[in-house]
Amino acid sequence: MLLIRGMRLSNAVTINFDLPDNGLKVIRGPNGSGKSLFLKSIAFLMKSEFDQFDFNGKSISQWNPEVYRSQVLYVPSSTFNLEMSVDEYLEYPRKLAVYGQKKWSGESVGLCRKFELSGKLGILSMGQRQILNIIRAIGLDARILLLDEPTSHLDPDMAHIAENLIMQWKESTKGSLVVISHEQMLASRLGTTSTLFSDLVLSAKSSQ
Repeated sequence: MLLIRGMRLSNAVTINFDLPDNGLKVIRGPNGSGKSLFLKSIAFLMKSEFDQFDFNGKSISQWNPEVYRSQVLYVPSSTFNLEMSVDEYLEYPRKLAVYGQKKWSGESVGLCRKFELSGKLGILSMGQRQILNIIRAIGLDARILLLDEPTSHLDPDMAHIAENLIMQWKESTKGSLVVISHEQMLASRLGTTSTLFSDLVLSAKSSQ
């Protein structure tokens, strides 16, 4: 589904990466290694250069950027506009032309109620915002979710719930996941093995 060759990130790291249909990759590495930069570059949220970048059998140059980003969806570890309400945050993608008049499923609304997610984002804990990001992401029609430290602010019980939501989405949609995390046991809980970020790197600055 994704084939990337010679991607040169803005921090001078060069990477090869493959992700098959219905694939799952958990990537670990230290802070500052470029994991988040890599994920944002896959999502075309950060500028990068590359020798080859194909998605779903087509070169990235053949994709409308907005359509591509709706299909390869970056999911941050937190929310940013803390003055926005939960409902506004959930509904925001509907303002984008690529989503048309998408209606949110009763399941998404029910999950927000289940986890008592309401009011302004600023009053929610970091963990609650992470759960909200996951709920919003799985309610959209993406083919790949790029999850940036999705459970970093969750206690073990809530992390387990978040992981179940992610894997249920993968099973029901046959979509693919790329997850970056510091946690060593996350990959095994998701039923796979982790990949060290350094193993993807072809070359890097001498200081790394």
